[in-house]
Amino acid sequence: MVRRIALWGLALVVVALGSCAHPAATPSAPTPSAGAPRPGTGAAATPAAAAPATAAPGQGAPPGAGGPPRRVPLTPEQRAARRDSIATARGLVVKEVMAKIAGKEKLKAGDVFANLKDPALQDTTAEALVNLMDQNYSKALGVSCTFCHVAGQWDEDKKEEKETTRIMIKMVTMLNKEQLTKLPPERNGKTPTLDCVTCHRGLNHPGRAILP
Repeated sequence: MVRRIALWGLALVVVALGSCAHPAATPSAPTPSAGAPRPGTGAAATPAAAAPATAAPGQGAPPGAGGPPRRVPLTPEQRAARRDSIATARGLVVKEVMAKIAGKEKLKAGDVFANLKDPALQDTTAEALVNLMDQNYSKALGVSCTFCHVAGQWDEDKKEEKETTRIMIKMVTMLNKEQLTKLPPERNGKTPTLDCVTCHRGLNHPGRAILP
């Protein structure tokens, strides 16, 4: 009887030691997947925020990140250097043209140069026409002669800018003769006039910004 009780006691000790050495694993709760309903709520979990899409080059990307390059304004020194360079190029063309018409400078421009369509330009002298294009048209637009002309083919109409210039000349002439003459005279006794530089101010396309 004593032996049987001892065996039962030993068995209980073994069972107790086994349960301490190997605790029962507590089942972990399943991790809810994105979009799965939360227990007890019946509502779907909010999905994770999507990563921001990267804009393709040229499709709204900011400058410097694949978009179109941002135009950097020139410094006053750079603008001055650009004007000097253009003036030098024009000077070479003027020298070349004046050498070709040597002896005809005082003749009517329409008799010296081909394809002049504006009557006022035809009636001025050849020398005055070259000076007008150099010091008025080209300088006012900040361009060289080849902006409107094909180098060496000055009478050709291959550039759209040349026809645009003809339209602009007609517009300025009309405003000066038909509209501005209706204004009261200025201190010099003459009604105001405008020319290319009035709007262009050194730019080949007039700006629309209000300058300080």
